[in-house]
Amino acid sequence: MRSLVASITYMQAYLAFEDVLWAKVDRLFQLTTRLQPRTDAYWDEASWHMAFNAASHYLYNPEIPSFTRGELYHQHVQRGIQILQDGLRYNPRSAKLWGRLGDIYARRSREPVKAAQAYLHAAETGPAFYRRLAAYQYLQAGDAGSWRKSHQPLRQAYESGQKFPSVIDGLKELERRLDLPPAQRIPEASSQPPAALPGPQPR
Repeated sequence: MRSLVASITYMQAYLAFEDVLWAKVDRLFQLTTRLQPRTDAYWDEASWHMAFNAASHYLYNPEIPSFTRGELYHQHVQRGIQILQDGLRYNPRSAKLWGRLGDIYARRSREPVKAAQAYLHAAETGPAFYRRLAAYQYLQAGDAGSWRKSHQPLRQAYESGQKFPSVIDGLKELERRLDLPPAQRIPEASSQPPAALPGPQPR
């Protein structure tokens, strides 16, 4: 009966989402994930509602005093992170959950090193593009150690034919920051064939 009851509480959470009742959404998803802790999709959606939907609702709600919006935003982003950390204890090899954690660190809390680490975990069992996402995040960090971690996966992507503008621009920036010798640099853009269009990106 656990699966059936989880389906019911999930539908109730969706109705609460439509009514913009964020505390109720969170409470019902807690029931859903406790009933079906090995179903990573429930953890994923629960975190999405908190870190993206609820956080944005509070941040841009003109009816809330401006001095409390940022705090409410931060609280719900952190709640989304906590949900994923709880879910990963039951599903430690879930690329879906590691990828979502990377998304939150990258797009909501702006912690590029943590985002990169989460994306690398996602790449262990999920699509290879997560390694490229990790490289982009390391590129945004403020230390040379992170930049060096960014260079190898971007260079591998480039050499495998993924000569997207973002890959080329990232490599050229890293060459400048790390002062790489000419032998370790890619050709200038003007001497390269047209880059292929990038494939679909994760939501």
